[in-house]
Amino acid sequence: MIKVNLQRGIIAMANRINNLKKIILLAGDLLILYLSLAITLIIRYGWSPLGVRFENHLQPFSLIFLAWLLIFYLNELYRYKIFK
Repeated sequence: MIKVNLQRGIIAMANRINNLKKIILLAGDLLILYLSLAITLIIRYGWSPLGVRFENHLQPFSLIFLAWLLIFYLNELYRYKIFK
């Protein structure tokens, strides 16, 4: 009985760790996508009105980024065995 409970606890902890790794990977992907947008705007328009330009591009590119994250997920890039 104790052995079964211990095994269940270990499996539950491993699942939480795997979920945390997936969240960290997703957050890293989002960070890279938005940083790439900012760098692209800096290269194209320069530093001066970066905040305004970034706000103007934020909504349309957020939709594109969500589509990319969906594509990544559907291609199982967030599956644990892929980044093990």
